[in-house]
Amino acid sequence: MKKTILAAALVAAFWHAPASFATNWFQLQNNEQPGAAPYTFWGFIQPTYTKNEGGTVSGIPATVVSPVNGANVAVPAALRAYNGQTALFNLVGPDLAHSDQLQMFRARPGVRGVIPGTDEKINYFALAELGNNALTRERQAVLTDATVTFNYIPGARIRVGLGRLPLGEEAMQGVQIMDYINFTTVTDQLLNERFVAPYVNAPGRTSPAVVGAPMAMSQLKGAFGGFRDVGVEVYDWFNRGRWEYAYALMASQANGIDFSDDLNSGITM
Repeated sequence: MKKTILAAALVAAFWHAPASFATNWFQLQNNEQPGAAPYTFWGFIQPTYTKNEGGTVSGIPATVVSPVNGANVAVPAALRAYNGQTALFNLVGPDLAHSDQLQMFRARPGVRGVIPGTDEKINYFALAELGNNALTRERQAVLTDATVTFNYIPGARIRVGLGRLPLGEEAMQGVQIMDYINFTTVTDQLLNERFVAPYVNAPGRTSPAVVGAPMAMSQLKGAFGGFRDVGVEVYDWFNRGRWEYAYALMASQANGIDFSDDLNSGITM
C-alpha cells in the first residue's frame, strides 16, 4: 500500500512539474539570427566586493620531530614567520593582497555580426576582458573571443579562432546570466585550465631536516584558460520533433587565450 501511494505521489509531482528548458550555446555564441546587422556592440561590467572572514595563521611550532631520525629539529624562521599572517586562501584573488576588496571583477566589451556580401553565411564574434581576474593576471586587457564562423556545409558549421571549448553547460554559458558570481568548484578545477611553470627548488625553501626531502616550488604561468582556446571547431544542431540535438568537435593548441604555444608547446587537444 505504501509503495502504491509513493508511486502515485511521484507521478502526480512529475505531471504537475513545470516545463524544463535548455539552451543551445553553440547557436547563441557562434551564430547570428537571420537579418542580423553587420555589427552589434554589446558587453557588461561586474563590480564586486569580497570579504573573507577567515583568521590568520597560527600554531606553527618552534620545533618538530623529524620523520627521518625522530630528532627534534628547529622549524626555519621563514616558516614560523607565517604565524599571524593571513593565509592565501583567505585573500581576494587575483591580487591576493587583501582579505576584503572592491574591484571591477569583469568588464567585457564586445562586437558581433555578419560579414556583408556573404549572404549571411559568415559571421564573427569578438570579446575583450578589461576586469581584474585570472584572465588578466599579466596584462590589463586581453581578447577572450575572436572567432569567425562559416555556415556553408549542411550539418557541419566551421568556427575558427579563439573561442569557447565545447565543454560542460556551466563552462559554455555567458557569465552575465550565471546564478552565482563564481563557477562551481567542479567546473572551475576540472575544466578551467591553469598553466604551471616547471618545479624548481627555490633558495631558502629547502629544509630536508624538517620534511625529509627538499621542497619544490612552482608558480602559475600565463592567464587561466577561461574555458577557451585557439583552434578549429566543427559543430551543428538538428531538430527532431520536440528535441534538439547538437554536437561539436574541436582541435585546439591547448594554450588557453594565449595565441602562442609557449604554455603547452607541442600539445594539441
